[in-house]
Amino acid sequence: MSFQNWVLLFFLSTLWGVSFVFIEMALPVFEPFTIVFLRASIGGLILLAFMKMRGASFPRGIKVWFDYAVMAALIVVIPYSLITWAQTYVTASMASILNAMTPIFTVIVAHFTTKDERLTGLKVFGTIAGFIGVTLLMLPNLEGGFRIEGLSPLAVILATIAYAFANVWGKRLSAYKAEVNSTAILLISGGMLLIPGVVAGAGTSFNDIGIAPIFAILGIGVLSTGLAYIIYFKILAEAGATNIVLVTFLIPVSAVMLGVIYLGEKLYAHHFYAVLCIFIGLIAIDGRLLRRLRVARS
Repeated sequence: MSFQNWVLLFFLSTLWGVSFVFIEMALPVFEPFTIVFLRASIGGLILLAFMKMRGASFPRGIKVWFDYAVMAALIVVIPYSLITWAQTYVTASMASILNAMTPIFTVIVAHFTTKDERLTGLKVFGTIAGFIGVTLLMLPNLEGGFRIEGLSPLAVILATIAYAFANVWGKRLSAYKAEVNSTAILLISGGMLLIPGVVAGAGTSFNDIGIAPIFAILGIGVLSTGLAYIIYFKILAEAGATNIVLVTFLIPVSAVMLGVIYLGEKLYAHHFYAVLCIFIGLIAIDGRLLRRLRVARS
């Protein structure tokens, strides 16, 4: 991978990492569904404008739009809503760490839903390590009996499972070769699907809206969604899918650093142990580092 793509990869991880901070900044004023709706709509409109600049067009056919609707639910509506709701109880740092479980759940879902992506011994080890990390994060939240906030980390886990199914379902969309325009369609479709939730949960007090929440909404829509996906597809086109996966390792790092610096979040020993376990799981599932070590030894 070129130096430019490495720089873009770190920048992308920062854009996605800061999204957790933006959510926490917006939540005191905006309802979770409203945040997700605005994020998807703003990001979708930016990608739509980028799509039109490139002369791309919308796909045609009921089957194509059905596939996009399912993908929009799996990659926008469900995970964005669950993560945003969860952050009413958990910190941006914790949400980002749990979100790193996406590749681990992807290999589990792929094992049971595809014929060519089976679990191996190394992937099973990585999955177990990841689950140990999640357990370390969730145990303190479950102390003192049943509380709704104690289940909030589970909401992030459910979001990563939705992402995992989206990664598998996304193979249906690969035949359309849509890339940026497909993401624009997904975000706009997701925004439309969120309208009932926005109406049902309407409770935003516009008298209390200050500069920080508005900045957070614009940041998560323009930077963490619209610009982030443009950069994502640029890296994907130049460096390939294998290298773009590396962003998974970087997002929690940037999110945790930003959460500590800008939100004053505190980190405890179990956070570091959890991150270590999840990163070990990701390294095992990715496999590249271990293959290079074997080559170096031989």
